[in-house]
Amino acid sequence: MFSMVAPQRRVLYPAWRLTRRAFHRAPTVFAVGKDVFSWRPPSDLTLRQDAEVVRKTAYFDEVKKDLRDKNAFRHAIGSFLARDNVRRAGHVEFIYAALKRVQAFGVHKDLETYKDIMNIFPKGRFVAHNMWQVEFMHYPRHQECGLDVLCEMEKHGVVPDFEMYHIVLNIFGERSIVMRKLKRMNYWFPKFRNANPYPIPFFLPNDPTEKARLALERMCPDVRKEVTVFQTEDISEALDKTWIASLMCPDQRKLISEHVSDKPLYVDGEYSVHLREEFLKYFILRDEPQELLDAGPTPAPEPYYELDCRPDWDLFFKVENPKEYAPLPTLHEQEDGNILAICITGTSSQDSLRSWLSCLARTNPRIAQVPIHFRIRSIQMDTEIITEEQAARENEASGFISTKKYDDVLIH
Repeated sequence: MFSMVAPQRRVLYPAWRLTRRAFHRAPTVFAVGKDVFSWRPPSDLTLRQDAEVVRKTAYFDEVKKDLRDKNAFRHAIGSFLARDNVRRAGHVEFIYAALKRVQAFGVHKDLETYKDIMNIFPKGRFVAHNMWQVEFMHYPRHQECGLDVLCEMEKHGVVPDFEMYHIVLNIFGERSIVMRKLKRMNYWFPKFRNANPYPIPFFLPNDPTEKARLALERMCPDVRKEVTVFQTEDISEALDKTWIASLMCPDQRKLISEHVSDKPLYVDGEYSVHLREEFLKYFILRDEPQELLDAGPTPAPEPYYELDCRPDWDLFFKVENPKEYAPLPTLHEQEDGNILAICITGTSSQDSLRSWLSCLARTNPRIAQVPIHFRIRSIQMDTEIITEEQAARENEASGFISTKKYDDVLIH
């Protein structure tokens, strides 16, 4: 006899559906039978790729340090392309090696250099031809490498041009993540680059005195400021042979001439100022802060209803006598003291500051009649700078792999 009950349908689920899965957690893997996520060790492929990048840096490390410039960098790229210009095997590792050496060759702000790096990619091979290739990121590792090139440009403030657009178009196509990143850079970067109302040159001058002049002019808002550069070789009693950039305004000269001779002046510093990547130290000549007038005890506030209901007949019958108006303080008169002069020296030594005061005394004789005290402190850089290679070695030793999050937003 056959049973009238229908047999139970058996559904076979794959093994990956029987356990919990960790979505959007690329650097972790779920440990079966545990309730925690464990960090996975670096794979053999990752180690081989890192070792290949180290080997590719030999194209740049073989150049002597005194000969490293733009021509030497382009010659290293040409040496790699001459080895295999058709397949260009290992071009991703070579591009990563080139990005590590752009600052060592001084080409990290040169747009033509980034075009040469981008041209290392073969043309047409990584272009997506259908919607599935676009959606699943056709050739992901190569597109990530192209993103890293654009991120390096973004880091150093390099704006791509129309030629860079055509280079990316021929390599990755119109519908790629690299092209989307490039378009957003072309839209936002010109706006951010020209948003500063007090711009400074994108390429700073090599002369240190010109850098000091730019820094002093940006610190002082007075339009009548005057920056003078002195050479300590012109001073006979100077021990430190260097240069001095000094800033002073007419109001500051007036404050010095009106200063009382029995009150000392102070040279304070050193203070820090950043001019793009340059770190400069400056010093200030100031006097003691002015004493505040004692206004007496503060009267107790009266209730609101008494102030509102009581008529004030003094407003009608009291004669107001004319009063003398106090002059408004200048920009250089601050609560903590009057700023009388600012300087940047080549050595930031106390002997160079004495030479600075000797130069100021030529046009301000009052300085030679006033006692001057030095309150000098040195700036210690407590922040430790950790490079990417050092961080990678520390992560590898601890068993942690840091994965890069590719965000399309340009503002970090």
